Amino acid sequence: MERASPTGEPESMLELDQLLITGTVTLAGPNGERIQVRGAGERIEADIARASLSLGLFSRLPSRSTRRRWLLAGQPVLRQAGLSIELLVDGRLIGVYDGQAKGSLLAHVLGLDPVNLKLLQLLLVWAVRW
Repeated sequence: MERASPTGEPESMLELDQLLITGTVTLAGPNGERIQVRGAGERIEADIARASLSLGLFSRLPSRSTRRRWLLAGQPVLRQAGLSIELLVDGRLIGVYDGQAKGSLLAHVLGLDPVNLKLLQLLLVWAVRW
């Protein structure tokens, strides 16, 4: 007998092999933002250039509740695929998003929970910028 998952589907229908991702792509936003995305096995690294960060960046994102809903919806996919996404700014790790992340207080304030943002690292990124 197959065990049912939380979605009600038999687990055998939901099982995925772990994904291993290798490669690099650079994404450019409409205002010159640059994000380099690298596959490093079970990790995806999304590295945004410090020059692309601004408080205006959040004004171009969907609402807090929409961001949170999208991030929560992505967690089961990451969990099933065995992937995690590391968020970096100019190579400095500022947060992790994966299938188990609970989110930090800072992420909740910014509407980015369940991402586990690292406050000290974010402050260092901003301090170096000025």
